[in-house]
Amino acid sequence: MAKTVEFVSQMEDLSTEKGYQFTFHCDKCHRGYTSSYHATPLGIAADLLGTAGGVFESFGSIFGKGKEAAKGVQEALGGKTHSDAYAEAVEEVKPQFKHCSRCGHWVCVDACWNVNAGLCDECAPNVKEELVFKQTHLTVEQLGQRLSEQDLTKGMDLTTPAQVVTCAKCGADIAAGAKFCSGCGEPVRSVKGAFCSECGARLSGGKFCPSCGKPVQ
Repeated sequence: MAKTVEFVSQMEDLSTEKGYQFTFHCDKCHRGYTSSYHATPLGIAADLLGTAGGVFESFGSIFGKGKEAAKGVQEALGGKTHSDAYAEAVEEVKPQFKHCSRCGHWVCVDACWNVNAGLCDECAPNVKEELVFKQTHLTVEQLGQRLSEQDLTKGMDLTTPAQVVTCAKCGADIAAGAKFCSGCGEPVRSVKGAFCSECGARLSGGKFCPSCGKPVQ
């Protein structure tokens, strides 16, 4: 009976009929670590017999059945061989992981292990990293609060109904103060009553331009 190997909860079996290889993922960040590839003697034998069977196929059935025979032997012994290869791969990759005694997870040493606490950084977060995170988060939050206390509408006309003025020729929106349409180059004064024909300032409905004083025609 194969021995149970306790390790990470997520594993990818990359093995083929020619050899064994596995990728093990951190239980926290899911970063993967791949074991070395190990070709199996049975896989090599299957390739050799398969090649021989193809070369000598016309000389008799014994060579033609060589590949099938090797496949049958490999399937018969593949279970134990696979289990042994898996156990070896675990031992090879295990130094890249640590087992957290508090939560039971296997986490990668590179990113998810708190060396000073001897626990994963989910159970024992890095104090300095948490301080930087909290400081940055609260700075952004306080920035929003302070900004909300400022009057950002000072000097803006909030009582006059807003309107979108478009060019009479091409229909493009005309920005306040523009003297020519940015879409077709048509002079802004062609839009009657929208802007001052003298300075191009937006008119608010009065008899004179609020910018230069020219009478509105």
